[in-house]
Amino acid sequence: MYYRLNVFPLKWPPIRERRADILPIAKKMLEKYALKMRLSQPKLTLEAQSKLESHPWPGNVRELENVVQRALILSMDGEIDVQQIVFDAISAEDLSDNEEMDDNAASILGQGVQQHEFRIIAQALIDSNGKRKEVAEKLGISPRTLRYKIAKMRECGLDVD
Repeated sequence: MYYRLNVFPLKWPPIRERRADILPIAKKMLEKYALKMRLSQPKLTLEAQSKLESHPWPGNVRELENVVQRALILSMDGEIDVQQIVFDAISAEDLSDNEEMDDNAASILGQGVQQHEFRIIAQALIDSNGKRKEVAEKLGISPRTLRYKIAKMRECGLDVD
């Protein structure tokens, strides 16, 4: 199969070498995931745009996609600011003042993300009349992952049925 695909090889430089493409790609991803999650299209503040453009993107487009999805989940008021742009690893600029991440702040962030995820799952269950296979497909996760997340919701005291 490799040789069939390699008939016409394409060579794309990583996005860190195509800085002008970062924002259009990020905006297209925001549009795609906002639609998928049934959210209004959020706007990127200038500071958030600058943060996206200045990141070295060692994970290329997949890392950008993860950052965009995370920002969309964390956004509350239809606007994505620098606080919602969270990279996978601590960057050099984050360590410049020799500050360490506060465990309490990370815990609060994790709880907020989990609550938002629970709301999305609950709404999808309501919209699909409890049809879990349909919910899993709509959310882009496996039925097994959905079962796991529903079990977590129950552990947190939420009545899912």
